[in-house]
Amino acid sequence: MPLHRFRLYDAITEARMSVLAFAEPETDESSMLPGSGFGDSIRRLVERTRGWPAGLCFASLGLERCLEPDLAVTSLTGDSSNIAEYSRPMA
Repeated sequence: MPLHRFRLYDAITEARMSVLAFAEPETDESSMLPGSGFGDSIRRLVERTRGWPAGLCFASLGLERCLEPDLAVTSLTGDSSNIAEYSRPMA
């Protein structure tokens, strides 16, 4: 595909990671997080996953069994291969 031509004539729309990523309010309002109790940790969760929906989904899988989700978000490092692979910026 001649992408350079499409870009030149403004005939293509590109959605970059920054457009697709969830911001704090969207993350807080989404149904992917289990229940409530995240308090101020939403900001840290968005930072650690870069707001990437797949990273947030993987994080929520681990958080749904936690009694103190706010504490669990604090310990979430993103080093888990599942989270790290889906939250890493694409080259």
